[in-house]
Amino acid sequence: MRFAEIDGRQVALRHNFKTRQIFKSQFGEELYPTLMGLLNPIKEMLGGLDLGGADLSQVDLGQLFVLAIPAILGGETDPQVVLVKCLWACAKSADNSIADFDQWVDGFSDDAFAIISDGDDEGEMQLADWCAQLLVLLEQNFFGINLDSRLTSKSSQSQETEKPQKS
Repeated sequence: MRFAEIDGRQVALRHNFKTRQIFKSQFGEELYPTLMGLLNPIKEMLGGLDLGGADLSQVDLGQLFVLAIPAILGGETDPQVVLVKCLWACAKSADNSIADFDQWVDGFSDDAFAIISDGDDEGEMQLADWCAQLLVLLEQNFFGINLDSRLTSKSSQSQETEKPQKS
């Protein structure tokens, strides 16, 4: 289980078979083909990207995703909508008491689901923590690889942890 910070709250995330069922039940579409709608523009961008002979495993995928946003936005799929739907399904998999999608989203501020956040350095942009944690979770379960060491977010790199104690 992972935790992502959304609007100052820690939200538990889990991705498993139940996540796919929740996604299909709520949105009437399959999770993986929907995610592929986001990945195809990135794949096309990578095809024309000169990595200078660098090994793709050494590329910071968080920054790559930031660079790919214009290509993704030019596609048929709205990345923010797809990622927030997936985020909700992962949160619902971790905690079945979570409200339906519309009520859950309404429980956060208007800018809680921004994909990109300001980085630590002037002019630097990074993935928002929720997005980075979601992508790590999906990569681990969807592709079976570990991105923790290659994906940056605004917060310090989160590790998989036990559920935090409520005060």
